[in-house]
Amino acid sequence: MDPFTIALIVAASAATSSYTSYQQGQAQESMAEYNAKVAENEALATQQAIEAERATLTKAQRELKAKQRMSIAGRGGLQAGTDLLSLAEQAKEMQLDQLELSRQKDIAGARGASQAAMQRYRGATAAYTGKWTAGTKLLGGAARVGSLYQAGKAPKGT
Repeated sequence: MDPFTIALIVAASAATSSYTSYQQGQAQESMAEYNAKVAENEALATQQAIEAERATLTKAQRELKAKQRMSIAGRGGLQAGTDLLSLAEQAKEMQLDQLELSRQKDIAGARGASQAAMQRYRGATAAYTGKWTAGTKLLGGAARVGSLYQAGKAPKGT
């Protein structure tokens, strides 16, 4: 086979390999973006579930407070310090339950944002690596073509 044909095959191979590397980087970036959106959606769904739980808890707490007030009113008002201490302790526990749900909601949002950012970083890194690998393969192919061209120009028999 003549050197020109070999050089042409090597150049085509380098171009194909380079394009494949570039496409792999782009595909990984697209997959990472998809994963980032999934992480964000999962975080949002978790936050919405926590908010629904919070609404249910708020309703249950309101009903409990109403029952406590009716019980106290049925007895003719607060009696001694134990009723007041009991109400204060109950109010504190209710507030802590609400705060815990707020904390869980915040954590879910932060976790989702963090996972999404990590996925996007991985995608950007993959795309960057794909571009550099493609360029490296093109340069390597060009060097091989140049080498083959020079070999074809060399005098025979020396």
